[in-house]
Amino acid sequence: MTPDERAAAESWIAKRIRGRQSWMAHRTLERKVLLWLLRPLDDVFNYWAAPNVTRSVVTMLFLRECLKSGRTFWNWDEEQWMEFFARTNREFFDRHKRAIDCSVRIDLAAIAFLHGWFRDFQALGTTQRRPLANRVFGKEPVSAAIDQALEPLAQWGYSLSGSAVLRVVCDALLRNESPYLDDLTIERLRDFRNAQTMKETRRNYFPFSRVLFYLGILKSPLERGPHTVRRPDSSSGVPREWCEWVDRWSRTSTILTRKNYRKVLYKVGRWLAENHPEIVSPDQWTRQTAAEFVAEAVRMRVGDYTVARINPSQRGLSLAPSTIALIINTVRGFFSDCQQWDWIPRRFDPARSIVTPPSILGQLGPKPRVISDDIWARLLWAGLNVSVEDIPRSGRLPRMEAQ
Repeated sequence: MTPDERAAAESWIAKRIRGRQSWMAHRTLERKVLLWLLRPLDDVFNYWAAPNVTRSVVTMLFLRECLKSGRTFWNWDEEQWMEFFARTNREFFDRHKRAIDCSVRIDLAAIAFLHGWFRDFQALGTTQRRPLANRVFGKEPVSAAIDQALEPLAQWGYSLSGSAVLRVVCDALLRNESPYLDDLTIERLRDFRNAQTMKETRRNYFPFSRVLFYLGILKSPLERGPHTVRRPDSSSGVPREWCEWVDRWSRTSTILTRKNYRKVLYKVGRWLAENHPEIVSPDQWTRQTAAEFVAEAVRMRVGDYTVARINPSQRGLSLAPSTIALIINTVRGFFSDCQQWDWIPRRFDPARSIVTPPSILGQLGPKPRVISDDIWARLLWAGLNVSVEDIPRSGRLPRMEAQ
């Protein structure tokens, strides 16, 4: 962006924040400088017949992000787009720090989709598919496709009260980049289902394929069997000797949650393979290794050292304090058992070397909040002035007399 464009954008945003958001006034002032930049947005606004409020809010968010990144939005890469959209609605609101409607995020995603700047809408988490499809294709063709799909399902006795089937239809239309069911093929439908990370949506692709087969669009429905994605081997990427130790401990331990413990211990094995490939068994651990692991557990993110399928909207988020404590407690119990059963020498004390840090312990349990003085005064007054008449009766029991 040139200095004049940056100055015009900053002036435009400042005027809107101060409440001077007359759309025609902006056309005659800052918009003259930003006309080439805002033309792609105007094309979409005119296609939607969007009201001035929507135009103003969406334009402001785009301009703020351009100022922050120093680049125009058609030069953003996928990482920049994901940072702009955020992975969840809560992150989006926190990032933009304004009381805006949930539909604004859908408007932004639809604009990027229509211009081909960003179409990985699945990375946006649980963003509603039908409003997004309505903005991309228009309400009439989307409604026609949904009605065409729901009619056979209703005849077959499927429950249409939920949004699962609607989500599948809109998901397929968006992925196929066409609002017409006739444009779908069995190959594309199979690819869409395999790429879907939400189990419920992936499962409902089968009845949707039956509808397309019934309508004569497909020559055959999808296979029912492989609709669930094969889970990868949980021990993948773990040193063989470490796996043998984990299996030995699992066969010996009597803990009921051994399956969950194995997942954590395999995670530790992948961490060792990446950072300490020379360590392949618990008898090679030292106090320094234990300290490094505790520090790494605190810094772990969702998706680190795992082979399980992770929702793109959750990948990279910080682990919950309870999850961090669970990982550390699991490893401490594993080493305590190995030492107690005389499998490995006692080079360090797990109860002292593998301990959940106080910073994590402080985030566990109840989270008390400060009660304002006025509310506390009312509670105190109610407690001092409560009478027998204020106590509700329960069933047919007589009202208790005050002592």
